[in-house]
Amino acid sequence: MGLLVCAALAAWFPLVRVPMVQATRVWRGYQTLLVRAGPAGAGAARIVAGALGPGVATEETSTVDFWSFTGLESVSIARLDARLDPRDPRHDAFMDRAKGYFRPDADTQLVYIPARLPSARVFLRIAAHLGVPARGSWRLIEFDPVEKSLAVLGLFGFALLLAACQESPRRIAFPLAAAAAFLWTPYVLSGGLDRLAFAMASLLPWSELMRVLVVLHGWDEKLVREMRPWLAAQAGVAVTGLVIQTLLAGPSLLPVLSYLPPLLGTLLLLAGVAGIWGRAKRTRKKRAAFAPIPIVRPAREPSRVARAALLIGGCFLIIVALVALLRNAPLPTPLPLPGARDFSWAAVARLRRAAGTHRLPDFSSLVLHEALQEGMAFGRSGGLPTPDERVYLRTYVNDGSTGIVTERQRMAKTFDTTWLRSVLGRATPGSIAFLLREQRRPVAVAVRGPFRWIAGELLAVLLAVAALLVLLARDPGVRPLIEGILLRFNSFARRNQIP
Repeated sequence: MGLLVCAALAAWFPLVRVPMVQATRVWRGYQTLLVRAGPAGAGAARIVAGALGPGVATEETSTVDFWSFTGLESVSIARLDARLDPRDPRHDAFMDRAKGYFRPDADTQLVYIPARLPSARVFLRIAAHLGVPARGSWRLIEFDPVEKSLAVLGLFGFALLLAACQESPRRIAFPLAAAAAFLWTPYVLSGGLDRLAFAMASLLPWSELMRVLVVLHGWDEKLVREMRPWLAAQAGVAVTGLVIQTLLAGPSLLPVLSYLPPLLGTLLLLAGVAGIWGRAKRTRKKRAAFAPIPIVRPAREPSRVARAALLIGGCFLIIVALVALLRNAPLPTPLPLPGARDFSWAAVARLRRAAGTHRLPDFSSLVLHEALQEGMAFGRSGGLPTPDERVYLRTYVNDGSTGIVTERQRMAKTFDTTWLRSVLGRATPGSIAFLLREQRRPVAVAVRGPFRWIAGELLAVLLAVAALLVLLARDPGVRPLIEGILLRFNSFARRNQIP
């Protein structure tokens, strides 16, 4: 009973708040919320920003700086046009395109929420303030109720179909399979398609372990040899899932901390039930001492139910993937720049060379904007600063004794590496600069469809289907029930040797 309680508690760990960045689909460290544009949408964005704490990025919280002839002044993007005329020379390209981060089209308003909580809990907190998302009034990209409902339905259906593949008694196989699917549910709800795929892939070797331990035999130390290939398969699926999810989420312990609790929970559940079921089976009548025992047995081939489980499981994965693709609109998406590892002058130059007319402001645009506004007070002309560029201020000194006026130049501004680091270093939470800094590397930004930011999850789905195909393969024919050392028949007989 203690193992069953530990399994139930461990499986819900993916929904627990941990001091790590949660898995996201589009922007690293941020969960993206779509709100229907209009007065109601603006009010919803303010409500979400106030309810989910500091750091939420909206067009009300994101600010830009401009030269006000007395110093740098900050204004929110939502009030920029009212504060600064678009025809003003200080109104640069960064200000013109910054709204694209929050309004990719006329019908959509975006809010970027720091990923401090799992997506399921963020969805519940938003629903508590905005109500149920009826008629597409709002949608959290990381948690779509339709997508998650289909994912949970597919998970339970796949688990029950695997239980139907087992020999009798099914009265214990079906409840065990449903309990295992229930333990994997928090893991599926807190992530994307990759988590659903690896949860279903993990259920297949687990169902074979259930067949060996519970359905056929009960707990018996002699079954280690029969369990060994399925334990290896379970470990292989686990390692593959952890590697792929780590590649998708970046260097973090979160994939490990999210994947291992439901996996260990289902194994603890199996061990606990196997112990109880094994003790119950040992109280039954035993086989007669000299009952005939077959020496060969047919190899288990994939049954029709097992093939149907694979087919239906694959179809569910495809359906959920199509729902995720069709129910999402194009969004501002960070595009990694090949070869750019840090926010350096070289990265700025590469971003400027790769900039296109349809792209949103990126780190290089931010550098150009800051240089323009800060250098305007000293008469610097526009343009991207070069590394270690110096701006000099011309001054005049009057010698009182001779009356001669001497011209002097004083260095007023230096665009060096320290200044470049300060561009992102002084970024405030909730701004575009802070959003770019959280990506940990320079990225280009453009509006892209959902296939661009679900591509990694689709790769995990393909690998899960391939794993199902491999694990369901069987060798036809017969095999010995009892395997022995055949070489002993070629040696001299001994008194204590059993022929």
